[in-house]
Amino acid sequence: MSPANSNQPPREPLSPGGGGVRPPALWPVVLLMFLAGGLRVWHSLDMAASPLFAEPHMDGLYHLEWARAVAGGEPFPVDLSDGTPVPFFRAPLYPWLLGLVLRLSGENLLIPRLLQALLGALTTGLTWWVGRKAFGHRTGLLAAALAATHWVLIAFDGELLIPTLLVPLLLLAIGLTLDLGAQRSGAPVPRGRALGAGLAWGLAALARPNALLFVPFLLGWLLVTKGRRARAAVLALAFGTLLPILPITAINAARGDQVIVSSQAGVNLWIGNHPDSDGSTAWVPGTRGDWWGGYADAITQAQEAEGRPLLSSEVSRHYAARAWRAICADPGRALSHTLWKLRLFWMDWELGNNLELRFFVERFTTATRLLPLAFSILAPLGLLGLILGARRELFPLWGFVPVYCLSVVAFFVCARFRVPVLPPLMILAAHGVFALIDYARAGARLRLVACLAFVLAGALGASRVPFSSAASRANGLWMLGIAEARAGDTHAAQSLLAESIDLWPDSPLARRSHGITLLALGRLAEAESELGVALRLDPTDFETLDALTGIHIKKGRWNLAQELAQRSSNLRPDLPRAHYNLGRCALEAGQIENSLAAFERALAVEPAHFNAAFARARVLDTVDEGEAALAAWEQVLELGLQAASDALLLEAAAEYRRALLESGRAGELQALLRDLEPRLGNTAEYARWRANRNP
Repeated sequence: MSPANSNQPPREPLSPGGGGVRPPALWPVVLLMFLAGGLRVWHSLDMAASPLFAEPHMDGLYHLEWARAVAGGEPFPVDLSDGTPVPFFRAPLYPWLLGLVLRLSGENLLIPRLLQALLGALTTGLTWWVGRKAFGHRTGLLAAALAATHWVLIAFDGELLIPTLLVPLLLLAIGLTLDLGAQRSGAPVPRGRALGAGLAWGLAALARPNALLFVPFLLGWLLVTKGRRARAAVLALAFGTLLPILPITAINAARGDQVIVSSQAGVNLWIGNHPDSDGSTAWVPGTRGDWWGGYADAITQAQEAEGRPLLSSEVSRHYAARAWRAICADPGRALSHTLWKLRLFWMDWELGNNLELRFFVERFTTATRLLPLAFSILAPLGLLGLILGARRELFPLWGFVPVYCLSVVAFFVCARFRVPVLPPLMILAAHGVFALIDYARAGARLRLVACLAFVLAGALGASRVPFSSAASRANGLWMLGIAEARAGDTHAAQSLLAESIDLWPDSPLARRSHGITLLALGRLAEAESELGVALRLDPTDFETLDALTGIHIKKGRWNLAQELAQRSSNLRPDLPRAHYNLGRCALEAGQIENSLAAFERALAVEPAHFNAAFARARVLDTVDEGEAALAAWEQVLELGLQAASDALLLEAAAEYRRALLESGRAGELQALLRDLEPRLGNTAEYARWRANRNP
């Protein structure tokens, strides 16, 4: 092959009879698909040792909760205040399919991961299919081999996250769209194929809506390359894209809002563009660090800023407007920040805001230890293949990479958002590799040297990670420590968190988590010291303030406790714990009215706050409020039946029983027992309680 033609897909060898093109042997593709599935099963079996396997956190937990709701026939998501269904915050396709799996197979979380291993095998086959369409069989095979063995794709196929479904859908969409550009000159573009391609893009958008951003470019590409002959196909492609989306839009409309697929775009735009954004951390300033806490706080912030309740779409528009105001207020900083995010996208590191992927893979699995292909090699080879293969008819493949990249950089960058470009980059990288081989065979030294220099420069640039890997490892240890604490192994959690602090002493999150873990172990003095360091590192961390307040209360330092509780309340008046602690401090100081007001503020913020309700009822008892106290104890009992421990529920029941007797309403005691029976049944504690307080 001459250098001039080295970018063209190689011709398949003719059959011995000369009667056309011999179809390529498919057995290597099948073997690669089996290899892909086997590696993914191996990886998932290894990862079962991680506490996050059975109890995922952040987005994985959100998807699992959604899937459980689907399996149980319950609506999701729902309004946090009244439980009514609200429009989708996230695109629903992956949680829906996960819910179907749970409904059919139960709660064994290995089963969906094994099915996702099959999706990984399908991704391998689709990578070959698209690569062969674009550049020929040999390119498709090399790209499929990369897809089968790349550690990032293997790892994400073992997580309860969207990329495992999104990646094959995007490959299917790209492959079907390539067919539209492959028609002979002068031939009309088939409307049926365009409709099928549109359906694939629409389904991809139901996994992650930014897939839609590429569709207008495809419509323009068809019109430019095919002209008037493509008008019907353009309409078919657009209609096919809308077809899966419109039912979701209708569901959102039935839930009371105008949301096309999901309402998260505005929040994500603010996350990635607020003045303190690092371009990667998925956090709205001033919100809690857990998923549901952050979600609730983001809504509360928007509603307080607007001075009224907001629909989901209005919350999104509020944050989008804030992001644009920040961008317009300092365009220079915004440009610099965008270039920084572009660098993050193309560097050789997997940024994890759900999971420190590299840390967990290295710690728990052996499946990928001999699969060392680095992004710093893949990226420059892929960009070389993009440059050499950027023919008009192949735009759906090479054009996807920059458009999708910019759709991520506009928001914020992380590993799971970058995954969809990996298979297209693998196809383009395989094309780049064979172009280099062809240049070498043809003796085109100048082109060969120029291309190798490009790859080397790109590899050096991508490998320059602008932060210490120790911070990433420390973050991984922190995540693992939190997971161990949730799993009930407090000693293991404390050890991991201490190791995290050794690597990153200035991490307020690790310090706070370590302090809370020490508190759970009863090591009060050490916990106080650690939480004090955390508070010095981040004086606005209300969770640290809350934990320190609790320590001061335990030690009887009521003045210090009141000071910290007041600071916490000033920072976050929408959180009930600070009001509850202020009420306890006021009660200790004999300020009955102040304590009652503080407990009522806590209940106004969170009506289901059992401790605040219990304390309020006790205060009403002390001021001899009669019917008000009885009503308060009735409220405590109702809350206790829903969430309190057996011991606290029985204590609340005893107080309610006493209040009934003092009010001359002994006839209602049988109703009390009927309420307790379903919850406590024949437990020994309940039997003793009844024996001591037989109505």
